[in-house]
Amino acid sequence: MPAYPAEKRVDKSTIERSWSQLSFSFKEGGIITSWNKRAEEVLGRKSQDVMGQAWTSLVVEGCAAEAEAAIEAVQAPGEEVSIPLITGDDKRCCMRFVVRKFGRKSCFLFSCGHTPPTSSGVPSWPLEIRTAEGQGKSAYALGDLPGNQILLEEEPFYTRTPPAELHGRPEWDEDWSAAFTRIKAPMRLPGGESEKEKPLLASTALVRDVLGFVKMPESLRGALLSFSFPALDLEHGLVDVALQLAKLCKERLPECKAFEVEWLQIGILVTEMNIFPGGRVFWTMSRINHSCAPNCVFTNAPGRWGLRTLRPIRKGEVWTTKVRGSRSYCFLLANADGFSGGQNVSFASALAAEVPRIPMRRRGLKSKAPLVSPWVGLGFAVKTGTADVEASPKRWLPNLEKELSEVAQRVFALSLPDQPRASQAGVKGLALPDEGFVLTALRLADDAGSLFGRRHWIWQWGLLFAVDLDLSLIRYTYMQWDAAFASGTAAMLIEVWDWLTSLGLSQEPSLFLHSRAQRLAKELESVTPPNHRKDDKDRFRELQGELRRRLEASSPSVSLLPPREFIPGSLSSGCLRSLVLLQSLAMAMKVLLAVAVPAVLAATADEEGQPFVDMHRLVGIECGQVRLAASQADWAQELAGLQEGSCEPLGFTESRGNREVTLPLIGSLGLGIFRKPDVLGIAQQVGDQLNGKPASRGSACCTTCADLEEKYVAETAATCQEACLSIAKRMVLSVSGLLDPAFVQAHGRGCLERNFPVLNATLMKGMDPASFSWDVYSRPPANTVILRKVAFGVCGQLPLSTTEAQASVKLPIGLEEGSCVAAGYTEDAGEQELPGLPGKKLALFRKAGDLDVLDGLHMVFAALTQDTVTMFKVAGDLCSEASIDRKFQSPLQSFGQFELGSCKEHGYSMAAGSQSFSIPLVTEMQIALYRKAIPGVGILV
Repeated sequence: MPAYPAEKRVDKSTIERSWSQLSFSFKEGGIITSWNKRAEEVLGRKSQDVMGQAWTSLVVEGCAAEAEAAIEAVQAPGEEVSIPLITGDDKRCCMRFVVRKFGRKSCFLFSCGHTPPTSSGVPSWPLEIRTAEGQGKSAYALGDLPGNQILLEEEPFYTRTPPAELHGRPEWDEDWSAAFTRIKAPMRLPGGESEKEKPLLASTALVRDVLGFVKMPESLRGALLSFSFPALDLEHGLVDVALQLAKLCKERLPECKAFEVEWLQIGILVTEMNIFPGGRVFWTMSRINHSCAPNCVFTNAPGRWGLRTLRPIRKGEVWTTKVRGSRSYCFLLANADGFSGGQNVSFASALAAEVPRIPMRRRGLKSKAPLVSPWVGLGFAVKTGTADVEASPKRWLPNLEKELSEVAQRVFALSLPDQPRASQAGVKGLALPDEGFVLTALRLADDAGSLFGRRHWIWQWGLLFAVDLDLSLIRYTYMQWDAAFASGTAAMLIEVWDWLTSLGLSQEPSLFLHSRAQRLAKELESVTPPNHRKDDKDRFRELQGELRRRLEASSPSVSLLPPREFIPGSLSSGCLRSLVLLQSLAMAMKVLLAVAVPAVLAATADEEGQPFVDMHRLVGIECGQVRLAASQADWAQELAGLQEGSCEPLGFTESRGNREVTLPLIGSLGLGIFRKPDVLGIAQQVGDQLNGKPASRGSACCTTCADLEEKYVAETAATCQEACLSIAKRMVLSVSGLLDPAFVQAHGRGCLERNFPVLNATLMKGMDPASFSWDVYSRPPANTVILRKVAFGVCGQLPLSTTEAQASVKLPIGLEEGSCVAAGYTEDAGEQELPGLPGKKLALFRKAGDLDVLDGLHMVFAALTQDTVTMFKVAGDLCSEASIDRKFQSPLQSFGQFELGSCKEHGYSMAAGSQSFSIPLVTEMQIALYRKAIPGVGILV
């Protein structure tokens, strides 16, 4: 590793400006000289109220002398001290500070975390970070800690460069794109065999890592380098990808030229290894070890981030968390933490995680009949061979999880037709399942939770089912709340809330659970707290307060997963057994996939001062546009395929109003729809939502997959289907049952490579941009050849018989073998008669989203059907381009001063209209006009 240059001497004012989290300074005598905005927000004290006071006046009574001694003992920059402080509302919290001294008496302190405020006592710091042999730095509990409580809150000290800063850069040209897409490395899971290898590709997030690293102040960069990152010679895909990208960035990006390649590689790795959802790095929380069996979970709300314990933690025990991925994924790993250099968590310890078993089946209806059969009695067999069972759990547990997941998908995702509900006219809902099904379904969730942990999706969806059932029983039957019953329901909802937070969706859980929480909070107001036991009363009040606090911290306008109403078919029947099963949880998972766009409309509560960005998605000849907070951009792009930028720079300027999109469990939403000027009348209709049935649309969706997506194919003898899916989208689709199990990874062989060149249709479920889309291809008919020609950004395609193809060679138009889809032209653009072959038409295709000269597109048709050359001329800030018959090349060169070549080759890529151009006594032609891209509008040049 190269030697890092010594940090330049930085003055105090520069240091104060570099740190964004809570901070303050004091001079000789302890007089406060600076107090930033974050300190005002967290401690509830305005700067004008504390400036000029001694900082010790803010310390809890009796602790000032000890706090002064701790700061006095600091010898080197970066040492930490814990100080108990009094907030503006007379509460107490323990604040952990990093201290940097300037001289003997002047100090700058920035916070690296604090405990939640309490009303009494002297709060203490709950953990100690120290190095353990063979485990790197680990966080150890300094005392016994309770379960299900937030014990630490912290502000990020660094936030990754936002996606918007990548747009409009002159370096983003075709050469960059080609080099960027070539970056890949085999991805080996820790301890995995060769069959678990898959390619790891570069992503724009890694480019943002590099830019953030080179642009950050020297003091911040030095602090970031104190975090853990893998060795540069480690045989791991991410290390290799980081090296390739570092070389590209040093070569192409001006900001990176002053840095050695190794330091750019380190910048990527240290950021990726320590980053939390939302692109944030925390001084303390980012040092917590990752584990497949975590004892705490990352939580976030607007302007607040922290760690909540999942279970009690004993004194001396290591704090562990898991901020990304699914719980079940960990069971594929023999050592989930070996890569990071942190604490090793073996498979056995993950299996034996100390998770209290709280049977969910107790949440079911009180039954007078015993439970006569387990969940396997529902008719879903789980095959576990004797040999596998007798072998190590490492062999059979992943297979068992797969089997249980398949059972759970059918148990929790069975569709239900409409049933009459005379007793609840006008109320939409589901038939209330009978008690036998409730008990067996909850037993399935309970067993899965015991085997795989409470963070497994089967357990969590069982909790959500139980919450909805509890709310329905109170509303539609004669059951009444009692304190214990209500406390259990609230605890389950809070646990699902924390689980959604831990998934790393960069989205507040309140947007999914707000309606349930609001309804349950209202119900709790009518419940009488228990009086016979103080612990039960305190627990009830604690849960009630926590639920109210979360509601106050969020205010979404739409709830993305409203409660499912389980309604008896007839209250007069006196029997709930006449109705069967429950609604499709697949629909709820589908909503999780579709939330990217409605989240825009729902997220009205956001961090103060956070910018908003426009995002769009092209659908045929239409562009749908929405606006959302910048922090949600990554998540929206991941799950819904939205791209940053508005429709206007892409040429979609004609408003077509708002389109009402009806999504299950959500209702109607309005999206802004825009089209390009439809001069040539080639507009096509985009399919409306067909109640979940696939709808056809006009352009291929999955010829090339975006960053972080992989191609999946489903091949039969007659057809081939392909789709582009990210890991997150595939997980949601698989769990919900929306993804056909026939889809498998393409491993570089899409439908075109499998000899299926004919694009029949692109199908989708739902309405773009919130939908799942895939392309359907077929083989060409026997004895046929597909020919094409590309001109002026449009591809003409012609299927011919073998005999006709031989005749077409005589046509002077330069046809070549191959389909337009294979060349990247996937969007339907109409048809054109082909001279020389009567009755034959060229099928025209464009690249999806390309800037076409629509008001002069008719010249393309001539270019496709003639032996043409492309010529250009630059005059001022405009470039003129013509595609003409070769016989006019010489007159155009002599009279018009045109040269061979295109405008795009010389940096002019933004369409600027067209005009007529005459060569006297020869011909008249249409000239396309182009400008150079306008910086900042996100158009590549």
